[in-house]
Amino acid sequence: MDWNQNRGTYHAFISLGAMCQTAHQLNRLKLRKFSGPLDWFISFSSPKLSQLLNARFNGFMELNHLRLINIVDNHYVLRDMKYQIDSYHDFPIPYNPNQLYPQFKDKLDRRVSRFLKTIKTGPVCFVRTQTSRSEARLLEQALYDISHKDFRMLIVNFHNQSEKGVIYEDWGLQRVSSVTIPSGRDWRGSNHHWDLIMKGFN
Repeated sequence: MDWNQNRGTYHAFISLGAMCQTAHQLNRLKLRKFSGPLDWFISFSSPKLSQLLNARFNGFMELNHLRLINIVDNHYVLRDMKYQIDSYHDFPIPYNPNQLYPQFKDKLDRRVSRFLKTIKTGPVCFVRTQTSRSEARLLEQALYDISHKDFRMLIVNFHNQSEKGVIYEDWGLQRVSSVTIPSGRDWRGSNHHWDLIMKGFN
């Protein structure tokens, strides 16, 4: 689907990852009105994300699925081994992750509940980074099964050659549009190029 066909007004804009840049940019653009369950996680595996959506988040970040895989910026990095999704920001040192888990899970369950309710109530625009056409097709099917049928999914991929600018693509998928933009200087991405591609989305 052509990217420009998707410009317009939506009931909600929701990040599907794969990293924090998506939620950050939607927030900066004043399109993100509430916190979603995937906003601040790393979820590079699109097939696992499709499984998570198909399962309606059943078992997501359950304590018995979590494994400590790293320590970054004075936070424990915990991975949901079932869905291959990582938390970098929820478990600060020196607290024991078990101490923080009940509050974390309660907050996450509220976000999941709001997500599942919101995606059924009107046209929603989902946004995800770093995803291939075949992966997007799986996600499109998973979202079709659980959400309002009049949704769109925007895939934003990255390249490292700023002179190439914005590259629009048409993958031939009914509800999916894709674009490739410069990656930017850090995890937040290129504000200028996000401004360009999201112009006309309200």
